[in-house]
Amino acid sequence: MSESWRTDRPSVLVVSDDPDAGELLGRLLERDGWPVDLAISGAAGLTALCDATDPYTVVVIELGPVPAGELLASIRDTPPVARTRVVVCAGSDAGRVDAWIGGTDGYLVHPFEGAHFLAEITAVVARPDTERHDHRQQQIAVAGD
Repeated sequence: MSESWRTDRPSVLVVSDDPDAGELLGRLLERDGWPVDLAISGAAGLTALCDATDPYTVVVIELGPVPAGELLASIRDTPPVARTRVVVCAGSDAGRVDAWIGGTDGYLVHPFEGAHFLAEITAVVARPDTERHDHRQQQIAVAGD
């Protein structure tokens, strides 16, 4: 994917084991002005994240045999990238509470509308660090009801 024309937004790393799904979300992000890179596995995503010179926001699309939660846990357990903002896009609500407990910053169930996806990425990036924990706690309470 190519560098976006807008430089005021952080790069987004889309991680998916489905190249078509990753490419689709990447193009949607690029059209909205986000610089995008694509990794076609959880391992490739973690490597790209650790090798990056600038911070990423990470979008994790449900990864086939390796749940998105495992990649999220790997990110949270790797000190240089532990504070990376992560949005999980999953096929169901089944892992929502676990994802919030695991430290996700956003959670979407697909299929979802492009506008909703872009709004979630924008909100996650804009949320101050001081509010991330409280937001997670609120989402855990809502998802647990």
